[in-house]
Amino acid sequence: MSTVGTSDKDDKFAKVRSVMCMLNERWLRYFPGDIYLSIDESMVPYFGRHGLKQHIHGKPIRFGYKVWILATRLGYAIQAEPYQGKATGATIPELGTIRVDRVEDAPLRKPQDLKKEPRGTFHQITDTDTNITLVRYMDNSVFTIASTATGVRPEGKAKRWSSSNKKHIVVPQPNCVNWYNMNMGGVDRLDENVSTYRIHIRNKKWYWPMVAYMLNVSMNNAWILYRMTPKGAEEQLDLLGFTRYIVRTYMRTCTSHRSSAGRPSQTVSSRVLPEIRFSGKDHHLETVQKQIRCALCSKATRKRCKTCQVGCHVLCAEAFHTS
Repeated sequence: MSTVGTSDKDDKFAKVRSVMCMLNERWLRYFPGDIYLSIDESMVPYFGRHGLKQHIHGKPIRFGYKVWILATRLGYAIQAEPYQGKATGATIPELGTIRVDRVEDAPLRKPQDLKKEPRGTFHQITDTDTNITLVRYMDNSVFTIASTATGVRPEGKAKRWSSSNKKHIVVPQPNCVNWYNMNMGGVDRLDENVSTYRIHIRNKKWYWPMVAYMLNVSMNNAWILYRMTPKGAEEQLDLLGFTRYIVRTYMRTCTSHRSSAGRPSQTVSSRVLPEIRFSGKDHHLETVQKQIRCALCSKATRKRCKTCQVGCHVLCAEAFHTS
């Protein structure tokens, strides 16, 4: 997805631009490789004052920042670009609906003429220079689809309710409409996952909702990748369980633990998550003032692993972190 070609002084999201560029690079690096992608808008709730705050009537989130998202059909976000005006984002998507006044005077039948035709009527034209196909289709209303992948053929069928006949009828459906219906819901899936466990920490800074949104999207992407792994297919953690697991892992890794009085209720080694213990990096030993129990041999020691935050002899360190 293209980015806004402006300098830092003109970028109203400059405070979060470095974080967003880093995450865009990471999301793209671990992109699972789905061929069916969708581009749509996503809303970040914000009720304060900001020049780029949008109001979209009829949306679940009516006030906030608008972000263009490129996502897979399963909801994995590949790229994100906050809206800063009409120059933001891609101007010619590979497959999607297009407004009637954006077809650059293409000789399609007028919408008011198609409304007089029966449901299922369509009109197709193709630009031989750009290989872009435009299809105007009459369903419940008239809409236009632009595609570089497919057109009307092979023609499908769709079941619709007929008010005049008081029963379901079968109407023709162009192939591009069928593709659009099957693969366009990726951003909606992303929004659903993000809204389920959205970060709710009140902050008066205008950029905090964008930071929280990017963290939610990153968690969603990690969960989708986890479900594609053999371990994820076996354990089947839902998004809430996966989020809790990630939070517990970081809390045990990045916070200092204060030793409590009394006898420990569990063994030392069992208090370290396997993902931390066997990560294979940053397991350096440090000297502590008081003696603590070694996580492997259970004998007293003055050495402690900085990452695992448990006691460990110099001779026990390799065995503890590998077996």
